Amino acid sequence: MNNKRKLNPLAGQSAMNGLSVLFVLIMIFVAIIIVYASTSISPYREKGYRYSLKDDLNNAHKAAKAYLAAHPKAIITSEEQLKSNGWIKSDKNVFISADMTLRKGQIVLKNEYLAQQTQYAPGIGMISFDGTIVLPSKSSDSGGI
Repeated sequence: MNNKRKLNPLAGQSAMNGLSVLFVLIMIFVAIIIVYASTSISPYREKGYRYSLKDDLNNAHKAAKAYLAAHPKAIITSEEQLKSNGWIKSDKNVFISADMTLRKGQIVLKNEYLAQQTQYAPGIGMISFDGTIVLPSKSSDSGGI
């Protein structure tokens, strides 16, 4: 078989040029789809970080209750006290403070991703001794998840 390219008699160009244009159009279409998908996923990403913060607060609360059951007169003030009872936080969540006893106090965590988003500033969530959770909300939300 002959390996020579056929020339387009009208344009004087190779028939392979049409394939290149088609490839470029497909790549542009794929890029548009990727941009659209990434912008439509953003609200779900934010919701995921809010759930992550809520889960870490719940787990910190459980670890605090376990620590206080073993040490009833203690005050939870550090991340190490929570970790000693199995608390493991997510990557984007940061321990801010704690002052929890069996009867009062709270644990405060900050989500770094939510803190970077202007609508969630400062990205802080807290859980009180009775298990009430306050999460960062959008300025248009009434709060919670």
